[in-house]
Amino acid sequence: MIGIVDCRPIGRDANWAGCASENLVLFDRSFLQHTIEQLVQAGVSHCILIADQAEEIALELGNGSRWGCRLDVCPSSSITSLLAGISEKPLMIARGDCIPRVAATALNGRKSTTVLFLDRAREGGPAREAFTGWAITAPEVLLRSSFATEGADGLLRQGPCHAVRCQYVAGACLHAESPEALLRSQRMVLDGEMPEILFDGAEIRPGVFVGRNAAIHPDAKILGKAYIGHEASIAAGAVLEDCVVVGRGSLIEQGAWLSNVAVLPGTFVGREVHMVDAVATPEAVIRPGETIPRVVRNPRVLGRADITVREAASLLLKAVRMILNIEPAAQHACCTPNRAARHPFGIRKNLAA
Repeated sequence: MIGIVDCRPIGRDANWAGCASENLVLFDRSFLQHTIEQLVQAGVSHCILIADQAEEIALELGNGSRWGCRLDVCPSSSITSLLAGISEKPLMIARGDCIPRVAATALNGRKSTTVLFLDRAREGGPAREAFTGWAITAPEVLLRSSFATEGADGLLRQGPCHAVRCQYVAGACLHAESPEALLRSQRMVLDGEMPEILFDGAEIRPGVFVGRNAAIHPDAKILGKAYIGHEASIAAGAVLEDCVVVGRGSLIEQGAWLSNVAVLPGTFVGREVHMVDAVATPEAVIRPGETIPRVVRNPRVLGRADITVREAASLLLKAVRMILNIEPAAQHACCTPNRAARHPFGIRKNLAA
């Protein structure tokens, strides 16, 4: 079966966190990678991603061998020619920033009917709001619809020439379309509502997962469910109350207190910072319901963890260079005043100077 993943930001604010919503990380991998994994579990052997930045995505994800499928990336301008060249039925349509629980059994015997999967949490509202962007259909149906310009939403307006059936998905549906959706999604996974979602990490106690090379100080407290990503660090006195996800390479400083927070990869959270119901990026704090992120310009409060570590390493390196440049140089200058020596760090220094 062929699966088409639409990564175009049609009709939604896809960059609320400073990056495309399908690139937002849920635990240790992006929503887009989770989507591909779910399609493969549902029986898809060939994934086609439709994106504006096709070359960048192809370079990042490769050919799909890591998931055991074939992976191709199609630029948005080539959708019509792509669909015209597909003869296999049915097709699985997916959205890169939304992951519903679509059972593999729902894919059987759906060659003549278009099935639209709706989010049960939004049951009772307009179909457009409940639509997950996931569907089962045929290539000719997509060609007749406005899929090329409206995405999967174009399937909601199919005429009587083709049967369309709506089906609510069983249980949870993960979204990355807003801060509240991301926080709700990570809570669902931590609560075990989406066991199909894969992530790396050792469960050190029920509901607490720790990635590779993560460092947790013995005096740090993890009071509820949490995920500590690869190479992340939790300092002494830090408190993770409940439903906290610390992304890869992030650093939570001494005395910080977090509850229901998503710390995106590479983020530094400073000493004694209290944060509740928020998404933390290296540049800003984004709270549910707020349309404008709260930009933090104090690097001691919020910043990039890699820069913080690099600055510390730079200070250490300067101290080492100071010792090596002064004392050894004075000793060698007495006996070989005209010889140029190579510094251990690759710096040439004239010892006669």
